[in-house]
Amino acid sequence: MDLIGIDLNATRLLAVGGPDGAPPHALPVTGAQTELPLAISLEKRRPEVGQAAVAMCRRSPHLVCRDFLAHLGTERIWAVGRHKLDAAKATALVLDLLRSAGKASAGVVCTVPAYLTADQVARLRKLAEKARLPCLGLAAAPLALAWAARMEEPWPELAMVADVDEHALSWTAFSVSEGRVCLLGQRTLPALGIGAWKNRLINALADRFVRQSRRDPRDSADAEQMLYDQLERAGDTCRPGQLVEFAVETEHWYQNLVLRPEEFLHCTAALAQRVAAERHALDEELTLHEPARTIFLSAATARLPGFVDAVRDSVSPEVRITVLSNDAAARAAHDLAVCMHRNELPRAAFDLAIPLVRGRDGGADAFPDIDPVFRTGEW
Repeated sequence: MDLIGIDLNATRLLAVGGPDGAPPHALPVTGAQTELPLAISLEKRRPEVGQAAVAMCRRSPHLVCRDFLAHLGTERIWAVGRHKLDAAKATALVLDLLRSAGKASAGVVCTVPAYLTADQVARLRKLAEKARLPCLGLAAAPLALAWAARMEEPWPELAMVADVDEHALSWTAFSVSEGRVCLLGQRTLPALGIGAWKNRLINALADRFVRQSRRDPRDSADAEQMLYDQLERAGDTCRPGQLVEFAVETEHWYQNLVLRPEEFLHCTAALAQRVAAERHALDEELTLHEPARTIFLSAATARLPGFVDAVRDSVSPEVRITVLSNDAAARAAHDLAVCMHRNELPRAAFDLAIPLVRGRDGGADAFPDIDPVFRTGEW
């Protein structure tokens, strides 16, 4: 039976699976879709999870439930007609889509955003159990990424991980101590989540449309949605020497906008500079003898316009910057599931440290005793 690793955050759910000893492969969540956007449309009789909600998040934002993971355990309610969802019910709708895959698995491990509290992680575990997913454990995504990277190739004693989702961006510092990857410090920044970057881009691009044609895409819900839908493609194609183009069409007018790469990056330059400043602030906060020489960037952070360049410009040339794959967190969760299935790691929720496994790391010569201080909860 397969073991399943899940990357769950405020932006998306991505799952990989495979038997113990075999490389994991992407698992379809709905139909052939392997990456499920974490948004719920409340427009129709039945709530729709995924792309249908993203496709209307600017056109009809009042009909969309999104960025709900951070509100687990709170009184926040999304109410539309007969629909009334809190964060727990919204999360349950998402987890229910994994039920068929979970029934055929030997165990599931899920990585979660760094900003979730211990109480929220406990609530998420209960929701997974209610969805009949055989949950072996959970781990904070930055910690799982650092642990998986250390198991694959030893990095120096200090490392930093940058991760982002719709709700927040986080910088997390780690060290290797006593056979564990341990959290040293963390800065969680809701003002720098993916939503903030997209809002900044929408407003900056709309201002350019106004200067060019005196037409503002934000005056039309359909036009604003059309502009929003082009942001990710534009970010992926923004390279030196390659123009970035946007096109907006309404019932009464059509307009395109062509930008040089530097003009596009200028739209979010202030956010990129703040990212670099927050990394430096974490360095100073930890009062380390020397800064981290290894920085891991999640694929989501690397897609933010200007992010990688801002980080690279803020560190010395000796610092190694590695952009992780899009499914790195899910693969890390799968590695943890394998270790838990083999009883090499306890079944637990890890948020402060994860032990390195004997014989898999090269630096861990024994399976260390597990101190409860390193776990948010026991299974």
